[in-house]
Amino acid sequence: MQIRTALICTLPVLILFLACGSGTTVKKGDRFEVLVDLKEAADIQGSEEYSDGFTCIIQKGTIIEALYSSSSSGFFECRPVMVDGNSSEGYIIETLVPEVVRRRPGFETFSLSLSLDYIGKKLRKAK
Repeated sequence: MQIRTALICTLPVLILFLACGSGTTVKKGDRFEVLVDLKEAADIQGSEEYSDGFTCIIQKGTIIEALYSSSSSGFFECRPVMVDGNSSEGYIIETLVPEVVRRRPGFETFSLSLSLDYIGKKLRKAK
């Protein structure tokens, strides 16, 4: 009877512990290959104090890199680091950022916030 009571009391804690550890985590610097073309909102980072964004088409085969570690938000922030086999930041920006956006005063770069659910479906860990 005491063992049964102990199991009943500890079972919810054990289930909670296992559920918390089973989510997808991304660590800063993790790289992923894009498996399908993605149409995503991109955030602009710049030297000026303004907030803006644009729609970005991330082509199949692009390699992205996580900017920060993430596990609890459901999303991770990343930036493309290789497009068409080219890792030049200038090429990446020219390829993915519309001219009207990249020519704005203060534009420096951009980032994307992608769902952790994409991993294994639309993204795979890059080698």
